[in-house]
Amino acid sequence: MIDGSDLVRVEEVAETLGVKPTTIQDWVRKGNIPRNTYLKVGKTYRFDLKAVIAALRASNTDNSAERTGEQND
Repeated sequence: MIDGSDLVRVEEVAETLGVKPTTIQDWVRKGNIPRNTYLKVGKTYRFDLKAVIAALRASNTDNSAERTGEQND
């Protein structure tokens, strides 16, 4: 469950990750940022920054294993 006190705007996520806000929005649309890491109300998004970073790291690790033929157990 997301704690509302720790939520940040898309701009802060983008700044932390060193990308543009439009990149974050694109990652949300593509599912690269999991639904359980943010809240959406209308057109407004608020992100659990720690959860987003953890999910992206996990995804990156999984993708690296796929490219090298390794398996993560």
